[in-house]
Amino acid sequence: MKSKRITNKELVEFVKKLPSVATGGNGGDCHHVTSRGAGGDDVATNLMPLSRKEHVEWHQLGPKKFCEKYPTAFEWLKRAGRLDVIERMKR
Repeated sequence: MKSKRITNKELVEFVKKLPSVATGGNGGDCHHVTSRGAGGDDVATNLMPLSRKEHVEWHQLGPKKFCEKYPTAFEWLKRAGRLDVIERMKR
């Protein structure tokens, strides 16, 4: 049986107000590092503040190229303990 995804609308709204981890500029979007469709929870280690443009860019470039362009996003993944994503980027 599939486990129920953790949802936290208040946290999502809070993350949208944070500066972008890519540029430090205005955020406005809340990127789920593990997508909602893949069961990604609304928890701090899965919610990355990005601008709308950067959010689209993450999905277009993929995590590896995005983090090469924006090293501070890679640093965020490390601080968030997202070693699963970092490992996948090495492949």
